[in-house]
Amino acid sequence: PLNDANTRFHFEKLQKAGVKIYLYQGEKGLGKVHAKGLIADDKFASIGSCNMDTMALRHNYESNVASKDPDFVRQVRKDLFEKDFTVSKLYEPPKSLWERIKLKVKGGAAELLDRWD
Repeated sequence: PLNDANTRFHFEKLQKAGVKIYLYQGEKGLGKVHAKGLIADDKFASIGSCNMDTMALRHNYESNVASKDPDFVRQVRKDLFEKDFTVSKLYEPPKSLWERIKLKVKGGAAELLDRWD
């Protein structure tokens, strides 16, 4: 919950930079996957466990594999993204003012707690 809010807290900046964020729903909307994947311009791919928040980047032991190798990028797209896109949805920021405020408060609190350590 707080970790999720911390991660989503950064989504707005990413979307403004042109990043498309898809949230895995799993079959029948019930799944979760811990892996995080990224493909940039079909020239770079990264996959691993690293969350994009202060706790993961400063304190946790996370691991990703990243490569510019065209075969690796193709394989990640084929084996992960194409399959998982069928059970994922494009992230849309909260529409209501109240939901946006809650996200900013929770995300900001999580950021503050992460930096406290």
